[in-house]
Amino acid sequence: MCAYIVDYSGDWAHVDGVVDATYVDVAANTDTGVKVRMGNLTTGDVQGAVFAIAPGDVPFTVWIATLSTATIEINGQLTVAGVSYTVVGILATVPDGSQTRIVCRRER
Repeated sequence: MCAYIVDYSGDWAHVDGVVDATYVDVAANTDTGVKVRMGNLTTGDVQGAVFAIAPGDVPFTVWIATLSTATIEINGQLTVAGVSYTVVGILATVPDGSQTRIVCRRER
């Protein structure tokens, strides 16, 4: 982990578009009140991904400090505003470990 002068783990409180979600990892550990922000896929996301991204896949930023028992991992389940998504890939984690950018596929 890298030491930063500023603690980014709670900056979700100052970012527009952050909502509460429920996350369940593959071991069925469940966290509610997880702070996430839906984003848009960028060219860098698509070019840098080491997994297949399909049309309609959605990236989310997850604030790791808002997880208490679950671990972000492939095939985890994220529910945002009643819509369920499956984690298909992890794009990046910021060096201080406060945020992870994931790609999810909406469940049908």
